[in-house]
Amino acid sequence: MRGMTHEESRRFWAEKVEAWRSSGLSRREFCRREGVSAATFIRWANRLAGESKTDQETSASAAFVPVRISEPPPVEAQTASPGMEIVTPRGFVVRVPEGVKAAHLRAVLAAVRDL
Repeated sequence: MRGMTHEESRRFWAEKVEAWRSSGLSRREFCRREGVSAATFIRWANRLAGESKTDQETSASAAFVPVRISEPPPVEAQTASPGMEIVTPRGFVVRVPEGVKAAHLRAVLAAVRDL
């Protein structure tokens, strides 16, 4: 809305969206009764829903995964079981021996995904 900072506009529309959710009205009917633009309301409702989803994804992806540090196997053992090697877009190398459990591999890949 004109004359409002972005934060004030965000708060204004967040309150409108919350009022609409508890009203039981359709979006268009709610906007008509409130005297606000339906297109603007829908745009803000979608934007605010996206912010909420992003916050949830961020907190979920920031979780820690337990890691166990151990001595590397002897060179002979490293060449006996080649497994696979994964290089991340940033150049990190993850060496995966044969027989690793899929759940462990998923946890490690999730931990290095954003490094």
